[in-house]
Amino acid sequence: MSISKKLAAVFLAALAGTQASACTSESAPPESSIPYANVWSADTGIDLFSREAELVRATHESGWLVYNAGMDYAYDGYAEAVSELASREPTGDLERDSEAGYLFTHARDSKNTDWPRSANETQYSHITSYTAAGSSITATVCRYVVPTEGVTGSADRTEFARNMSVVEIQLANSSNKPGRAGLANRDPNSHDPAARRPPQWNVFGSWKITSIRRVHYVDPEGCEKWFRQRIPGLEGPKPGSKNLTITTDVKIPPQPVEAQYPEWIGPST
Repeated sequence: MSISKKLAAVFLAALAGTQASACTSESAPPESSIPYANVWSADTGIDLFSREAELVRATHESGWLVYNAGMDYAYDGYAEAVSELASREPTGDLERDSEAGYLFTHARDSKNTDWPRSANETQYSHITSYTAAGSSITATVCRYVVPTEGVTGSADRTEFARNMSVVEIQLANSSNKPGRAGLANRDPNSHDPAARRPPQWNVFGSWKITSIRRVHYVDPEGCEKWFRQRIPGLEGPKPGSKNLTITTDVKIPPQPVEAQYPEWIGPST
C-alpha cells in the first residue's frame, strides 16, 4: 500500500424474532458490553439470514477475530472448519500468505489479547459474487472499519485504507444436510435478548472452509460499487490499476459502535 504526501492513501487489500435460543449461555456478554460490531448488507437477491449466507458471515467474522486476537476468540466450530488451512506453514511472503488464508488462522500479534475489550469500532461488510449450490458456497466480502473516533486526519485515513479489504470465501459440506440457520431478527432497530456473541452454538456444523483469502484487487462489479456508495471521496481506479484511492475528502465523523446486524440467535429446538 502506498500513501502520498498529499495524504492520499491507496486502497490495496493488504495485510494487515423473540424466540429463546436453543442454547444460550449466562457467560456470554450482553451485546451492549461488546466494543465492536459487524453490520452486514448484501447484493439484491441475497438473503443475509439464509443458512448459506449465515456461514459466510460466521466465517468472515471469525477470520477477523482470529487475525485481531487469536483462535481462542473465533466462533465455535471455526477452528475445526478451517483446520486444513491452519495446518499450512507461512512462507513469510505477505501477499502469498494472505491469499493462502494464513491471515485468518493465526493472530497478527500473539500478544494482542486486549483487542476484544478495546476495539471500539464498527465493521461494515457486504456480500457480493455469491453462489450457493447444494454442498458448496462461494462469496466475496467487501469490508471497511470505522473507529468510534471517526476518520478525520491523515493518520486516520492511513489506518482506514489499511483496514479496507476484499475477502474471497469458499465452503464445502461433507454432509447432505446443510444444518439449521439461527433465528432471524430482520429488524436492525430492535434487539433480541436471546442474541449472543460469540454465537452459543456451532454455526459451522459439518461445513469446512476450503478457502478464505484476502485478495489484492477490487471486484469492479461488486466491491468497488459498494465502496463508492458507502464512502464519499474515493477516487480511481486509475488506468491500468484496480485500486481505489482514499483522498483527503474521505472524512467520517465520530460515531458510537453500531448494533450488531444480523444478531446471532441460536436455532429453536
